[in-house]
Amino acid sequence: MTRTALIYARLQSQRSGSARHIRYLLDGHGTNSAKVEFWTKGIPSKLATPEDLPTVWAKIDRRWKNEKNNGGTVAKQSKVTYMQSLIALPNDISNVERHSLAKQILRLFPQKHPVTIVAHDYGTSGLPNKHLHIAFSYRKNGYGKVDIALQQGFEKNLKALLQKQYKKYGFQIEENKEENQVRHKPQNLMRVLLKKHGRERMKSPTFLSSVILPQLKDEVKRCQQRCSESNTEANMIDLMAAQKSVVWLTLEISKAQAGNRSTRVKSQLLDNEIAFGDHNIFSSQPVASSRKFSR
Repeated sequence: MTRTALIYARLQSQRSGSARHIRYLLDGHGTNSAKVEFWTKGIPSKLATPEDLPTVWAKIDRRWKNEKNNGGTVAKQSKVTYMQSLIALPNDISNVERHSLAKQILRLFPQKHPVTIVAHDYGTSGLPNKHLHIAFSYRKNGYGKVDIALQQGFEKNLKALLQKQYKKYGFQIEENKEENQVRHKPQNLMRVLLKKHGRERMKSPTFLSSVILPQLKDEVKRCQQRCSESNTEANMIDLMAAQKSVVWLTLEISKAQAGNRSTRVKSQLLDNEIAFGDHNIFSSQPVASSRKFSR
């Protein structure tokens, strides 16, 4: 039987502390899993334990802030504390193959760059959904100067490594469609809408109801079609996000048309970062949650 794999990884810059996220990952998405497999680099071996890793990353966070605030190796304008990557895996990949892949990913990083890779067999819904989480820093020790060569070549090198290893394990690589390529998280939909249509048009209830709302409803239909063809966790998440966007916008349009809209709500329509979540239907990039874990 032929095994197939898609190349997908999402890279995301983080502007908050890493310790809480590391603890969450090691806890198996907060499910208190009995055992979670993980790998590290740039972390003292005696501290590479589920109990100590969050503390190690917390110390890195504090040193990063200290370097920034006291004229150290972190520039004053720096905001990214660490990086995250999520790699979707074929659900039929073996534990031995996954272990080998994780070890190869660690080799992408120079010495003394802190890296923690955590493997999960299930998604937050409890459905089979094998994937890897990577927390890492482009900075030596997590707070030194940015390694420009690592930063600029990481996406390309990660993509090449996934292709090489999947082929080595006997997987057939499916067409590397744009939505499955290694990429950073796309922009928030509201920002895309403002850039595409302009602030003035986005203030108009008529424009929202005649142009934006129909497009959102079309997206719901597309998501429903994808769910009928492949009822995966990712497709269900996309469908729910699209449906929530329609409900939210319908309510806002109703408020405006009824003349009960306050100045605060007007401002919220334009600036609320969570207006439509990351369900970007106007960009060729995928939404942050759009990934095919199930094979």
